[in-house]
Amino acid sequence: SFVLVRHEPLDLEGFAQWLDLVVASQGEKLLRFKGLVQTAQSPGTPMVVHAVQHLFHPPEYLPAWPSEDHRTRLVFITRGMDREVLESTLDVMARRRSRRRPA
Repeated sequence: SFVLVRHEPLDLEGFAQWLDLVVASQGEKLLRFKGLVQTAQSPGTPMVVHAVQHLFHPPEYLPAWPSEDHRTRLVFITRGMDREVLESTLDVMARRRSRRRPA
């Protein structure tokens, strides 16, 4: 198991595409996934995500953050998934999406 943490908000569409790719390509290795996500579109309301193998549950939004910590935290319980690959692909997605956003 491991946790990926992001300090900057994530673009919702890019994050959804990344998560779809992870679930589709690594679902058999993904025992459990859950997290709180700070999105660029709604940084004040955390998005709750969770999945079990290939079954991804629709995200929900909390009315407010449960604490002062607004970082994105993604918890993975896996069987043989490579943390570095997930982290690097999330980084690539975040960089691509931030370059596409108008200033």
